[in-house]
Amino acid sequence: MSDQHETNPYKSPTKDAKESPATGRFPTKIELLVIVAIICVLIGLLLPSSTISCNLGFRGAIASSLKQIGLAMHDYHDAHGSLPPAMVTDNEGRPLYSWRVLILPYMGEGNLYQQFALDEPWDSETNLPLVQQMPDWFADPTQRSSANLGETCCLAIVDPKSDRTMMQSTVGRRFSDVADGLDLTGMVVFEPRRREVWTKPIDIHPKELVGRPPLRNNEICGGLLLKGDASSQWFGYVDSPSIRSYVYCDDDSTN
Repeated sequence: MSDQHETNPYKSPTKDAKESPATGRFPTKIELLVIVAIICVLIGLLLPSSTISCNLGFRGAIASSLKQIGLAMHDYHDAHGSLPPAMVTDNEGRPLYSWRVLILPYMGEGNLYQQFALDEPWDSETNLPLVQQMPDWFADPTQRSSANLGETCCLAIVDPKSDRTMMQSTVGRRFSDVADGLDLTGMVVFEPRRREVWTKPIDIHPKELVGRPPLRNNEICGGLLLKGDASSQWFGYVDSPSIRSYVYCDDDSTN
């Protein structure tokens, strides 16, 4: 038998043992993809909602909601012979509530519609609590905060001082009166820079829509325009003129 003993592989090395050099390895492709995905998620959580809205998934969700709103507008037109007015007023002309309330029965929200006191303003004792029951069609999918519950970015394009916009203040327009054609005229816009209580009779003026202020840091996106034929079109904040011709019912869109 030999005097040399085999080294016990489970015994800790002695102090005199030579340390083997550290061996490193590069992460695999799968590990790199996981790391990149985690970084993207963290960046997404830090960016403002206006930047997140550039994500194709969010853009698709908004377009789907606008499509449902557009179809409801068409169903309303079929039932009443015209689009809804942008706002309902009382006998003295005082604003009561928004067109968004009027199309509820055509969005599968008949029960919610019946809860409204239609002869009272949006912020009356009866109607104000209903703000919290805003349908998902009007919601902003990029908005995570519950503080904005009941606020929408879906606004009708309305010029109260003229009859050139498809949506008019207190009367409904017939599709047959849209000179440019439904596919070339905007009706509603998803504008993430503006949030309003969905039942409140307030919308957006064409000049505000095409004259948005300069971009802020990380604000690289835009909104979606719902046209009269229920199709939608993306527009960026850097190309406002691209939707200028859509905000009025006629070709003269410079006034």
